[in-house]
Amino acid sequence: MGGIIPNKIIDYNSKLSLRYKEAIKRKFSYFPKSSELYIFFPGNDGKIYMNYFIRRTVLNGGFSFLEYEFPEGELSSDAFLTLKFFGEVEKLIKKDIKTIIKRYNLRNINLIGVSLGCIDACIAAKSLQRINRIFLVAPIFDLSKTVWESKITRDLKNKMISAGMTYKKLKIIWKSLSILELIKYIKFKEVNAIASKTDKVCLYKNDYSLIFKNKKIEIIKNKSVGHYFCIFYFYFFPRRLLKIFKKQYKLNH
Repeated sequence: MGGIIPNKIIDYNSKLSLRYKEAIKRKFSYFPKSSELYIFFPGNDGKIYMNYFIRRTVLNGGFSFLEYEFPEGELSSDAFLTLKFFGEVEKLIKKDIKTIIKRYNLRNINLIGVSLGCIDACIAAKSLQRINRIFLVAPIFDLSKTVWESKITRDLKNKMISAGMTYKKLKIIWKSLSILELIKYIKFKEVNAIASKTDKVCLYKNDYSLIFKNKKIEIIKNKSVGHYFCIFYFYFFPRRLLKIFKKQYKLNH
């Protein structure tokens, strides 16, 4: 749910339309007189109808909520198509937020990303002002390494290799999609991440350990659950995870 679905990595290289504005769905829920906006970025194949409990938690807290649904195939064997997709999403998000903030007089923005959506969240944080907090659930810190080394994306990797792609080339092309790289340019108060050491998609030992060297991120580690259960738990019990974040950082909302 909202992550990279096991055995369901479909290559939309030849099917995905570049008319992104028509393919991307979003829903905005305004809480009267609220001053803060929470923006939610789902993972691969995440649908708006899945966000009921997350939306309810945010609105019950007295905040407004903007959620997105991206078309299937945002992760493609065409590395440049994937890069272009994230770039177009960034432009659309900036336009949406500018309009919403002006119309509803919202002062602060909080971002929530799940799995692949954590990259969208960090890209948005890099280019937006008024960012207060960012929450990352089962984040893919280094997309190129995940695609190249995870068993879940093996077919995608093989198609890339057949097309002449190498890991060295992919890492250069997708450098701007790496959270490890994006975090260097993001200026905001807090980054909160919940990750699992048994995550077989993001390869915790290879990627997550690098984050501890960066003081801008604090990770709440979960040793027992993997990538998908971590996402599943957040979708159905978002308040519990957000309470963990709030308890650790002593937030007042």
